[in-house]
Amino acid sequence: MKRIIALIPARERSVRIKNKNLKKICKQPLIWWTLEAAKKSKYVDEIYVSSDSLKILGYSKKNNVETIKRPKNISSHLATKKEVIYHALDYLKKKNNFFDYLIYLQPTSPLRTNHHIDYALNKILKKKISGLVSVSRQSDENLWKLKVKNNKVFNNVAKNKNFVTRSQDLKKIYRPNGAIFIFNLKKLKYKSQFDISKGFEIYEMDRLSSIDIDDHYDFNLADLVLKNRNGKN
Repeated sequence: MKRIIALIPARERSVRIKNKNLKKICKQPLIWWTLEAAKKSKYVDEIYVSSDSLKILGYSKKNNVETIKRPKNISSHLATKKEVIYHALDYLKKKNNFFDYLIYLQPTSPLRTNHHIDYALNKILKKKISGLVSVSRQSDENLWKLKVKNNKVFNNVAKNKNFVTRSQDLKKIYRPNGAIFIFNLKKLKYKSQFDISKGFEIYEMDRLSSIDIDDHYDFNLADLVLKNRNGKN
């Protein structure tokens, strides 16, 4: 059997929302939704929260989740996914705790469920590929941008064929939604490889499940969707 670790990064500070990871959304701290989704997965063997916050680490332990104290130098908004993953794997290596796959679950995707996690893991386990990233469909925003001067349209939009092309006829465009990243640890051995790479499988998620909380608008929208999904007013 392949061993799978879920790594949940949750730093203390947030640029736009104070104490975001512990801020309550639909009556639970934001991070709770990701902890629960990982716990309910039928594939995940162990769950670790990586954080520089004693409050977040303490909350995670109370929820029966393992923790990794993250140093300050990789805990700012400039810290990369690669640095967080490499630090966690180095910590686990020192404890002789090894895994075959790592699934990276950001707390800012509270609408991602255990069903999404298991579908994605099943997909990568069957294909034995190096990695997988969850995505959502979107329109190419550049096609619809207008140049404006003195509060008036500056470019001649009638000459842009995309303005008369039906949206369903436009080329499909995807963006990573931040919900799921899976890495085959046997195929990826260096820090530089822990990023979206050529050949990664994609897993398309619906737009609501893809909500990624970056600001208060996202937070309020996710709260509304969660309340509706769970039948709460």
